[in-house]
Amino acid sequence: MTSKVIDVSYYQKDIDYDAVEAAGVQGVIVKISEGCTEEDTWIRHVEECKTRGIPWGVYCFSHAQTPERAKEEAQTVLELLGADVPPMGIWYDCEADECFAEGVDTTDICSAFIVACNEAGHRAGIYTSTLKCTDSMTNSIRPNLLADYVPYWIADYRGYNGFSQDYPDKHVAGWQWSEHEYIGDTEVDMNEWYEELKMDEDNNNKKYTAKVVLVSFIIGVLLCLFGCVCFYSTRTESTESRNVNRTIQQLTTDGDRATEAVNGAETGLSESQDTADRISERADESASVLDRLQAELDRIAEANGLTE
Repeated sequence: MTSKVIDVSYYQKDIDYDAVEAAGVQGVIVKISEGCTEEDTWIRHVEECKTRGIPWGVYCFSHAQTPERAKEEAQTVLELLGADVPPMGIWYDCEADECFAEGVDTTDICSAFIVACNEAGHRAGIYTSTLKCTDSMTNSIRPNLLADYVPYWIADYRGYNGFSQDYPDKHVAGWQWSEHEYIGDTEVDMNEWYEELKMDEDNNNKKYTAKVVLVSFIIGVLLCLFGCVCFYSTRTESTESRNVNRTIQQLTTDGDRATEAVNGAETGLSESQDTADRISERADESASVLDRLQAELDRIAEANGLTE
């Protein structure tokens, strides 16, 4: 089953969305940027789609000639979308002549844009024409060098989708079969879409949910770090306290030992004093004995007439 899809830009800035719904349009792809410049009217188109429940996507009209520039174009789209996730994805409009100039590796440019969008959580594909896709030239889009999951939105106004015939194994999401159709008074490109279209609220909330999870994770990590710091600080304080206590205990022990030493010294001094006193007493006794002996000798000498 196919769906009717239009793509819009500044040139359809005044399109009547009541007429869009009345025409049975089931999806809208909005030009969001050209190069790294925002398209002025994209917000109005997207808001109309959201209000009416119409699935929508966005595309960037590229002017890149290097992968680095393609990444910058992708970043512009991502910044403009913010938390929005287009249900129909992001499309890289690679058709400008400078993207296919001599020396330009167009396939690398497309790959750089798609990878940048994929890494940000978006589905992205390539919009181009059948005639700009061939594996025989470097400055063309070479589908066989791109991953099989890459979707293609192909412009081919010959009445058939030539890309699907040339690359039957590649995934074609849509075929732009006319650039001269009308919705009311507004000329539009008309597309036949092969993928299922729906306003997937879960898909719209994926990026928001991812951000919430990321923020929650960061907060959790910060809380863990805070807890670790507190634990470490407490443990450090406890360790320091134990060290102080051990030091105090050591000083107390050393003080006790010093007191014992002083007491021992005092005891020793006291004992030494007692010994000195006893020696002094003995000396006094000896002196007394000597005095008595001297007196006795004097008496004997006097009795025998030996004195002078």
